Amino acid sequence: MRYAAALIAVEDVARSRRFYEGLLGQAVESDYGENVAFEGGFSIHLKSHLSTLIDGRPVGSRANDAELYFEDDDPAGVAERLAAAGVELIHGPREQPWRQLVARFYDPDGHIVEVGERLERLAWRLSEEGLGLDDISRVTYLSRPAALRAMAEYSTGLLGVAIESDRLLQVAIRHDFDDEIFREFTPAVATYMYPAPTGDIADTRAFVGSSLEGLRSGDQLQLVIVDKESGEFIGCSGLHGLGRPDPELGVWTKASAHGHGYGREAVTAIVAWARGNLAFERLAYPVDRRNAPSRRIPESLGGVVAREYRQLNQAGFELDEVEYWIPR
Repeated sequence: MRYAAALIAVEDVARSRRFYEGLLGQAVESDYGENVAFEGGFSIHLKSHLSTLIDGRPVGSRANDAELYFEDDDPAGVAERLAAAGVELIHGPREQPWRQLVARFYDPDGHIVEVGERLERLAWRLSEEGLGLDDISRVTYLSRPAALRAMAEYSTGLLGVAIESDRLLQVAIRHDFDDEIFREFTPAVATYMYPAPTGDIADTRAFVGSSLEGLRSGDQLQLVIVDKESGEFIGCSGLHGLGRPDPELGVWTKASAHGHGYGREAVTAIVAWARGNLAFERLAYPVDRRNAPSRRIPESLGGVVAREYRQLNQAGFELDEVEYWIPR
């Protein structure tokens, strides 16, 4: 058995069609006279005709025992517009126990209609209020990846970037990941990198804070990498020096994620995003000569070694760097 649609009985089909089509913006899928179906998956049916179909049984109204549910980013604005049009409100916009903003009103036949803000917008709103990712998932019932996508959807600029690939989701870095970044960015992971773990989580928080400033200013794209299905933290990625002809790519993944091709997948997805969204001549990818797995990433993208140099990283370890240039 397949569910097809909900049907509500109405006194005047034309009047109800004007209400749902005109005031609520619903598109008509089909019109059979006594029955009008809307694309959202519900129909209005002439009450007198419906009564004949059920052997003359009476068809009531205003029973308050069911409702039609719609979503909109601005339930308060919808309620204000409907009230101005003379629609009877049951209540104006108010938060439900699960924090969603909702307004309810009667249609011309006394059926309850509810308009609630999208759960995705609720996730973003709760984030703006300072609620953490796990708490947002608990309140909205959205998974961690779904909540991250939602927050990206309603954010602006680079904070709204969400890059998906076969297995991964990359979104703007957040303080929700401070503990995981601190725990997983180990000396072993950072061996061939310029930055080095300090053993002080305050430094991790400072790094995330400065990365958020860079995202807001548009100077750098600093992302966290998570499993797109489970939300498991995988690592960090970035594109630094935006606005230059040669922004610099960077990526690291936690030790337990090594050997699965996550770094290559993440960088490949960022390069594709950059080619579609940024103006640049080339992308720089510096990597230690001895780091063979990381060198294979730019090589797989057509990168060639353009310069070589040595430098000490923050731990005092000498890096033997080769810088790949990945073409536009």
